[in-house]
Amino acid sequence: MATSIGFGGVDQYIIEKAQQYNLPVNLVLGIAICESGLNPEAHNPKDVNGLPDFGLWQFQKKTFYGQGGKRIWDWKEQTNITMKMLKKDMWLHWPVCFKRMIKEINDHNSKLIGGV
Repeated sequence: MATSIGFGGVDQYIIEKAQQYNLPVNLVLGIAICESGLNPEAHNPKDVNGLPDFGLWQFQKKTFYGQGGKRIWDWKEQTNITMKMLKKDMWLHWPVCFKRMIKEINDHNSKLIGGV
């Protein structure tokens, strides 16, 4: 079971929601850390697509509102939408961080079983 690492309850909320949706906690939390450093006020004025990203999960407005979002700066709403998207296997909405976390997990597991 994952435990809170701080961040004003943001991480604990993500952990609880990932468990509720039966999603891999370390992967989900890792994506949030990669995307925003668990900062609900994170803002990237220009991502790899040249568009701005907002909040904890670095949503673009079109995606957030297209998924039924109402308040893009509400990190709990962003987290709830993210969990629903991940449950639908929409992991590649966060392609860079998803791939980075998968690599880190695979590298870690390889070391555990005696790989290089």
